[in-house]
Amino acid sequence: MSNVRIGLLGGSALLGLLMAAAAVMADSAVFSAEVEQGVRAGLVHQISGVVHLVMMLAIGIWAWQLGRNAWFWLPIGVIAALVLGSLLGRNAMAQTLCQAGTILSVLMLGAMIAGNVRWPVMVSLTLVSVLSLFHGYGHGLEYADPNGFMAYIAGIVIASVLAMYCGTGLAMLLDITHRRRNRELLGALTLLSGAAMVWLA
Repeated sequence: MSNVRIGLLGGSALLGLLMAAAAVMADSAVFSAEVEQGVRAGLVHQISGVVHLVMMLAIGIWAWQLGRNAWFWLPIGVIAALVLGSLLGRNAMAQTLCQAGTILSVLMLGAMIAGNVRWPVMVSLTLVSVLSLFHGYGHGLEYADPNGFMAYIAGIVIASVLAMYCGTGLAMLLDITHRRRNRELLGALTLLSGAAMVWLA
């Protein structure tokens, strides 16, 4: 089975599971208001934060660019690192270092995509996991409500996976339409957005 078909099947199955999970979580009859509020806060925080959203999209694009099973393994490493980083950042104070790390992640991933860098999957997995720790750390720092923290993390996980697979789907579409050079252009735009974040920080 081709990588395109595998990606379509895997992505569709995962998207279906996430949509089902989101629907259940949105049902106030099943979950408490505290959980519902936490999940919603995580979803909104991840999607509205430009640096987080750009990074997730970039990981999805790079995962497809790497080929093999990177589209499956990289998101797993990212989610594990986001959860760990959020837990570590819950009671921590190193916000300046965290901000620098999140912007650095966007710059590095933009350069990887623009340069068509194809490292082994496990090396790439290690890189995105380390970079994701900074993002998770930031999520932990920024959630002030003492209640619903794990639900907040769940919302972040759902939004992150959706964003990564949107990036993978975009890269896959560019391959299908024989516009692979545009994928490298997306990397350059990601790199520029990271530079803009440095300027505005």
